Amino acid sequence: MEKKMNIRANLSVTKNFDVYKVLKEIQREYIRGNTSRAELAQLFTNGELQDVLDDNIEAFWRKTSLKLTDDEKGRSISKLEVTDFCVEDMCIFISDIVDAMYGVSQEYSELFAVLALAGFDYGTDGYSLPHLLYVDKMEIYDTSSSGDIHVSVDSLLAAAKVLTDTERTDKVMIACKPEDKNIIEVLQDRYFLTVGNTGVMIFLFSTGDVECSNIDPHVFSIIG
Repeated sequence: MEKKMNIRANLSVTKNFDVYKVLKEIQREYIRGNTSRAELAQLFTNGELQDVLDDNIEAFWRKTSLKLTDDEKGRSISKLEVTDFCVEDMCIFISDIVDAMYGVSQEYSELFAVLALAGFDYGTDGYSLPHLLYVDKMEIYDTSSSGDIHVSVDSLLAAAKVLTDTERTDKVMIACKPEDKNIIEVLQDRYFLTVGNTGVMIFLFSTGDVECSNIDPHVFSIIG
């Protein structure tokens, strides 16, 4: 599909990762109580700080909002809300991701359970698995337009390229649970795979594959 629209994409970080902030606060708290760094490391190793980290599981994810506008026609195309997870840290510090997630988001808990059944056990093997981005909301204002849906998918892949830290891996898994039949059809055309009968669709790609996106990541205006 050729991109013929003059697209403006605003990518806004609405909530950033706070995991290292939480770890530093734990460190400061225990050092104030005269716990040595070696003793603190032992507490982490023994899992004695597990409850604290489980209670702060929201620190392990970032939220972004992506808005697309066709500047040539002066119309809004779509709004996507995306959560990406710091899975390389979660698999180290969270003993049971599905259980810990349930206290905050039943939807995320079910997502990780479904992915584990599909062979992507982020709780155990997170560090060796692709980065995980979950589309919380894919609001396309004219779902009868396959072009609008396609360009929204392109923008999502380009956003993943902007957001992903490729130091560990450039592989990304995008997961979503669309309900609109037109969106589902386009995602199937774009090789998104449905996981069983759960409604979850996933797409694996490498940010190094320039063919995966018809939008140059440099067109993004990043806010926040």
